Amino acid sequence: RYIVQWNVLAGHGLLGELTELEAWYANTVRWGLTPDLALTNYGCKGCKPPETTASFTEQLEALHSRLRDVSIFEAWNEPNHPGSGYLTEVAAAHFENAAYSYCSSHSCTAVAGNFLDEPKMVEYEEVYTQNLNPSDPGGNWGIHPYADVLHGWEGSGEYNTVEKFRNHLPKPSEDHIWFTEVGAYNCLHGTNEGLAKQEKSATFLVNTLIPTFNPYHIFYYQAAWPFDVKPPCTES
Repeated sequence: RYIVQWNVLAGHGLLGELTELEAWYANTVRWGLTPDLALTNYGCKGCKPPETTASFTEQLEALHSRLRDVSIFEAWNEPNHPGSGYLTEVAAAHFENAAYSYCSSHSCTAVAGNFLDEPKMVEYEEVYTQNLNPSDPGGNWGIHPYADVLHGWEGSGEYNTVEKFRNHLPKPSEDHIWFTEVGAYNCLHGTNEGLAKQEKSATFLVNTLIPTFNPYHIFYYQAAWPFDVKPPCTES
């Protein structure tokens, strides 16, 4: 799984991003893995979200034309996450509509949602689903359940975010849930969490969260960052 500046092929993005994208793609194909590409806006110099669905679709098509073996697309990574990658619910839904339409005729899967499980996720999800066409494009839905993993359903169950997410899907009993990004924090806001807390979170993920919701696919964030280098502990 790779998160890329949506218009990197138009010359935008982080320094060296296109080179890194192509290296990731070559290694993924060589190792026989399934490439998953998630689009975003990094807020770098000259970077901004798509102004129209047509411009988004143009860049999606260009990426797939260049990276032919990418078989999974996430129209947008964490569209509900405040910051440079934030999209309105309507814009995010329209980009998903475009990705689903494209993938329907190009042998790829468009995973909807890909929400961060922040406190207002359900409100965002409700408006997002109202603007989908079709109403349940492909039946594949992504969530990033960091709060669940971090807190382990402590107390009143405030953090049972995957259940809330599932309950507001178009077809809760039929749709496939994907953990398109998840992990036990190595650090949080610049503070190293320590191995004991990280192990507790990882154990909850493996022994409770995964068996409860049986996700269709799981991408563990920064399992190899990059090429098995330990991730830095930063403020982000």
